[in-house]
Amino acid sequence: MNILELSEQEIVRRNSLSRLRELGIEPYPADEFVVDAWSDEAKANFSDTDSEPRQVRMAGRVMSRRIMGKASFMELQDSKGRIQVYVNRDEICPDEDKSLYNEVFKKLLDIGDFVGITGFVFRTQTGEISVHARTLTVLSKSLKPLPIVCENHAQGARRSRLHRSGNTHPASHCRRCKRAPVYHPFQCTQHSHVYAYRHRTLSEAADSGRI
Repeated sequence: MNILELSEQEIVRRNSLSRLRELGIEPYPADEFVVDAWSDEAKANFSDTDSEPRQVRMAGRVMSRRIMGKASFMELQDSKGRIQVYVNRDEICPDEDKSLYNEVFKKLLDIGDFVGITGFVFRTQTGEISVHARTLTVLSKSLKPLPIVCENHAQGARRSRLHRSGNTHPASHCRRCKRAPVYHPFQCTQHSHVYAYRHRTLSEAADSGRI
């Protein structure tokens, strides 16, 4: 594809992909990442009275990030819904090399990228049921910004602000609609609790510029 045909966001994402490969992370094809929990049931089955926190493996799209120094939050969306994930630099990078957090998580991940996490379910001080990440794995890079549709303002305003903070500008794509723009991610492929990132499907999608 001619670089002159790409948007600024598409160029940035391709540059991030190149840097990921330099760091030894190859999103195409992604390795199979087996999951054992989904966002909706992880929240529904959480109990503050559990003696031990539930350990989970989850995967999905990054829908927002809030970077706060050595600790951050991101919103993960799988095929069942969304859940907040707490990410601590020294926990996902236990060794001296902190590039997974300082560069990959903070600079190279974009809205729509697929990641896998392992960790445990907990409730934050604000009362939100979340996942405390112990490990983070980049599974696939989204080379195009997620498509935007319009929905009512009450439902979309908060998400719109979060997405704009992730270097996206949905308002400019929704001028004909007076409602707040919202990202609607593509459906994740799942089978028997496995995110089946098909090698051929991802390769073809990448070549055609669909992801």
